[in-house]
This record gives sequence, C-alpha cells and structure tokens, in this order.
Amino acid sequence: MKAVDLPQLIKALNLPAASRVDNRIAKTMLTEHCAPTPADKRLILDAIDSCHWVAALKPTTCAVPAFTSETVEYGELHVLSVRLRDDKRLARLIELVHRAIPYPLILVIDLVDGPFSALSIAHKRRAERELDRFVLASAPVTVTWTSAQPEPCDAAFLASLDLSQLPRGDLFIAYTAWQQRVEALLAGRITGDYSLPPDTEAADNRRAALAAHLELAAQLTKLHTAARRETQMVRRMALNADIKRLDGLRLVAANDL
Repeated sequence: MKAVDLPQLIKALNLPAASRVDNRIAKTMLTEHCAPTPADKRLILDAIDSCHWVAALKPTTCAVPAFTSETVEYGELHVLSVRLRDDKRLARLIELVHRAIPYPLILVIDLVDGPFSALSIAHKRRAERELDRFVLASAPVTVTWTSAQPEPCDAAFLASLDLSQLPRGDLFIAYTAWQQRVEALLAGRITGDYSLPPDTEAADNRRAALAAHLELAAQLTKLHTAARRETQMVRRMALNADIKRLDGLRLVAANDL
C-alpha cells in the first residue's frame, strides 16, 4: 500500500475525457529523443518498466487557451505515467524523461514494488540557437512519497490539483499553477501548513526560499555524516560549529516559506 499512489494522482488532476490517450510508449522513443549518453540510455532501459501517455491537454481537449511567446510555446501539455523497477538515480531519470518529450509534462511515477510514487513538473523554453527545439527552463520540481503513511498536507494537495479549479487563462498559467502546488506541498512538509501563494511575487519568493532550504538540508546531511566519522576532536568541534551555523540559516529559509 502507498500513501499516495499513481491512480490517485491521475484521478486528482481531473483530466477531461476528451484529453485521455492511454497509449503505451516504447522506452526506445525516450532514448532516441533525449540524446542521452550511453549511461543515460542504459538507465532508461534498465530502470523503467513501462511508460504510458495518459493525456494530451490542448485547447480542443480541455478548453484552456494556448500560450505562445518568443521564448515559450504552450500549445499543449502532456501527462505521462512511468513505472520504475527501482528508484536509483531518480533525479537524473526524471530529467531525462522531461527532456525526451518536447511538450511540458506532468510526470507521474511509481514503482513496480514498494511504497513509492512521485509527481514532477518542469517548465520548458525554446533553445537559444534552435528555436524549433525545446529545453528545460529550470530543474524539474518533484515531490515524492516513500512510505505507506499519508503526510498531513497530502489531502489538501490532492484536492488542489483539479484542473477545473485551476486558473485557466491559458495553458502556461495552468501549468504554473500545478508547479506552485508541488512547491506548496514541499514547503508544507517543512512548515506543516499547505498554502498556495497569493500572487506571482509570493510564489517566486517561496521558490527561492525552498531552493535555499533544500540546499542547506543537503549540506547539513553531509556535515552530519562527516561529523559522525571524524575521529579528531578539534575537527569534530569545527564540523559541529558549521552544523549549528547552517541549521540557523535553514530556519531562516523555513520562515520565508
């Protein structure tokens, strides 16, 4: 049993029937379109058990207008589900799948076995020198569930994903709203409160604070590991001082969430 599983995530999106595709995608299609290294190609082939094209959200299938500018083109959004054999090198695998599809993705992931699922969002832009090619505008924003027990903010998060309740000015706005909901859940796991930003400025500030908090958390994990392994007292005291300093910075970042 999983706290939040793949069918729950897809159901929570409330995708219009006209947008549903439900076709299987060959893994070779992913390896051909994201130009991976041999190691990346092997990761896709070995880690992915199956991949399905769930839905294509277009103005004609979801009644949300397209958006195009000099840098982006949001004529359609795609929903993909990926089932993994294992979750090793998960961040790299998620990036490769996003890169393989030329449209912005709502990527939903689970494991063949084990309490694991994830939802990932990644904005795309035109490549600077190849305007007919699209690249990631920033690193994917991903939330994961790794236990069978639901977390306090999960229910509010799932309830907020409904496409019919999102801002629907255009597909870029709708996709950004989904991104903000993933970020709200990541922030809520730190603060204990799931809340959506009131405006773009607040969303940008939260995004920056979240990135800072996650970076500090990663640094603290490394420092704690080093401190446990350190045998020299002077060096251990220095590491503990660094831990205390970074922990204070992390609390500051958390207050901005």
